[in-house]
Amino acid sequence: MKRGPDGKNLRVAVLQDGDNFGELALLRNTPRNATVETLTPAVFLTLARSHFQALLEHSPATRALLQEQEAQRKG
Repeated sequence: MKRGPDGKNLRVAVLQDGDNFGELALLRNTPRNATVETLTPAVFLTLARSHFQALLEHSPATRALLQEQEAQRKG
């Protein structure tokens, strides 16, 4: 969800099993720009920023994939 200009929350995506979120805030070291609200019971797996950065250092392919996702989201 993102807050619209009128202050109301707008649904911007519905995620499925295996989807990720929050990675762009970690990638760019910026505040998150959306809030996740579950529609059904869910399990969340999290990474500390230090572990996320270590993953990207060891996997250039993962970094490239996340940068591609970022470009797609920007339109």
